[in-house]
Amino acid sequence: MAGEDETTLRFPVLIGDIGGTNARFSIVLDANSEPTEPQIVQTASFNTIDEAIQAAVLDRSS
Repeated sequence: MAGEDETTLRFPVLIGDIGGTNARFSIVLDANSEPTEPQIVQTASFNTIDEAIQAAVLDRSS
C-alpha cells in the first residue's frame, strides 16, 4: 500500500515449519498476538503444500 514501510507485515501471518515427516502451521493474528497453537499434519498425507495448509489451517478455522 502507498506510504507503508516495505518491512511492515500485513496480518494475519501464516507461519510454518515443514519437515520430512511433519508440517506445523500457526497464525499470528496481529502485531501484539502470540502464534496460535500449532496444527500438525503428516507431510506424506499431502501432494502439495497447499493441500497441507488447507487441512491444517483453513479447514480448522471455520
